[in-house]
Amino acid sequence: MPEIGLSFQRAATLAVGVSKLGGLPSVPRGFEWPIGEYGNEPLGYVLQVNFAELQASCPTDELPKQGLLQLFCSLDESDLSGDPSHKIVFHPDPTQLVEGALPEGIDVIEATLEQRAITFGSGEDARMLGDLPELDGDLEGALDPEEEALLLEVNAYDNVTRVGASHSIFGEGRFIIFVKQSALAAGELGEANLLFVSGT
Repeated sequence: MPEIGLSFQRAATLAVGVSKLGGLPSVPRGFEWPIGEYGNEPLGYVLQVNFAELQASCPTDELPKQGLLQLFCSLDESDLSGDPSHKIVFHPDPTQLVEGALPEGIDVIEATLEQRAITFGSGEDARMLGDLPELDGDLEGALDPEEEALLLEVNAYDNVTRVGASHSIFGEGRFIIFVKQSALAAGELGEANLLFVSGT
């Protein structure tokens, strides 16, 4: 598959529905904020990708023509080892979305990542499609190139930061969003999963 590079740029203000990392998610009215696997703690919002924007910059038949993909997960690196607590949401029609609000009881400082605009086409901050990443150690064999495809890989260092922080809360870790090739072909991106690879 073709590989699409992504870059991030700090942005104080962005329109609803655009591709971005951090800030607040764009959601339908009445959206239920995802919670952790034990049902008692809201997950953190990490990023969203608008496929219409991607297609305008880097047309590809492998990805949907429109829709908004979002990643929610724990913002504690220790909770991401093994099978991470996460939720991947796909909104097929992003035209009716509004800016979301953090759920009640959540620590705003801890739960808010610095907002960054996403640009498609070049950059080493992240990539979409291309070969599955090579994994070693305990994660060797975790991804099957015969059945699964890379949807998005994000380098957390210097990119996934809380507001005002200089370095990532995830160190040099990487977020890998992958999906069954059959689900990708059918446009069922809500079936994607997250693998977190800790840095050195």
